[in-house]
Amino acid sequence: MPGLVQAGITAYRAGDRRRARQLLTAATQRDPRHELAWLWLSAAHDDAAFKRICLEKVLALNPQNPNARRGLQLLDGGAPRPVSVFSTPEAPLPGPAGPAAPVARPPAATMRGRPAPVLTPSCPWCQAEFTRPLADRCPRCGRRLEFDCPECERGVSVNLEACAQCGRIFGKFHAEREPYLARLLEAYRAKGWVDQALLVNDYLLELAPAAARYHLAAAQLYDQIGDTTRSVNAYRRLLDLEPGQAEALTQLARWYLTLHQTPELKDLSQRLRALKPRTARLTLLLGDIDYELDDVKSAERTYRELLRRPELDAATRARLHLRLGEINLERGRPAPALRDYEASLAAGVDTEDTQAARRRLDSLRPPLPRRALASYGETGRAMLGPVLLVWLLAALQVGFQVARLNLAGLLGLVLAVLGSYLLAAAQVTPLTPEWRELLGEAGLAQPVPKALATVIGGGLVAAALVLVLAGM
Repeated sequence: MPGLVQAGITAYRAGDRRRARQLLTAATQRDPRHELAWLWLSAAHDDAAFKRICLEKVLALNPQNPNARRGLQLLDGGAPRPVSVFSTPEAPLPGPAGPAAPVARPPAATMRGRPAPVLTPSCPWCQAEFTRPLADRCPRCGRRLEFDCPECERGVSVNLEACAQCGRIFGKFHAEREPYLARLLEAYRAKGWVDQALLVNDYLLELAPAAARYHLAAAQLYDQIGDTTRSVNAYRRLLDLEPGQAEALTQLARWYLTLHQTPELKDLSQRLRALKPRTARLTLLLGDIDYELDDVKSAERTYRELLRRPELDAATRARLHLRLGEINLERGRPAPALRDYEASLAAGVDTEDTQAARRRLDSLRPPLPRRALASYGETGRAMLGPVLLVWLLAALQVGFQVARLNLAGLLGLVLAVLGSYLLAAAQVTPLTPEWRELLGEAGLAQPVPKALATVIGGGLVAAALVLVLAGM
């Protein structure tokens, strides 16, 4: 990040403002809280509206920044000062370079000539008439009279149909103003030139204020530079034009859910319920909004409805089951909550939702200790003595002939197994998984259940011996 900012400052001092804007914009996209990057980005811009955005960002991060305050004073028409935000900031630059050097004259390599200014008899925006060559902006309305070519980055007058340097076709601005600007907007967005794209999009919104696609582009572009307030406002205007616009509903719902803004969430909930049919993503958002608004019954119905859709991906299913588990847990239903958490893990994906489901399962049903995990083998070995005693006696009673076994003998064999299991579980392996599930974490280690299992198990083994010895 410091490398991008330093490179942008170096490009600005060398006179390559286009390169400076690109580097500093990239720096603010990676770290929207980088104060120095926003300050130098305001210096590199020509557009007053965008300068204001950058300076307001600086003051939002540091209300005491003197350069940003002086810059806003100049934009508001205040008296010029010896030092402004559009000159080199007073603070020294980070890194080994030390204090900021005076602005150097751009080297010859950066002063390649642009096309000669064209005599413009009138402004194509405000129709003001002039008798002298104009700069790149109309002095009366302030709108651009030339745009940077997306190919060679040179200025191209709106009077020209193609770039004089690289030959890129722009079209006829006077005859097809909106298509001309729309093509330019897409070209700037494809190049990642957010500042230029925002400027062109503002012009398009002036020409077609009811065009939803330009409001969508504005929202996306402001989101790229981290200006959430303007992005949200653009999405809201888009919803006024297209109440069912999926991206606007999705982005607004995510922001409002993050900020816990209840009135706005209620409004979005009504909008989403009015949509018939809804996509799976919008249905999921509706459930999340209901959950945030503590309408758990409605949220549960929405999630259950969504789970019946066959097109859901595994990650979404895992998230839905996690939410249902949370709802069941809040409503005091641990058994259904456990099933939902297990279903979330059964989706077979590794996401934050499945990790949360695993943590919930471990808290509700802690993992068994090593001794309990190996308890089946210990239980089997402890059962061998009583079982072999009863079965061997039974074999001796019938002379090792299975055909001579009667009902009492068979019952004795079964009771021997059950009684031996209870004795082994109580005396040797009281933490077997079955007893942990039934009696809680202590299993059969508590005195009363342990004694009860011992008595019942011993009684069953004794009954088995009686049946084998006396009933056969």
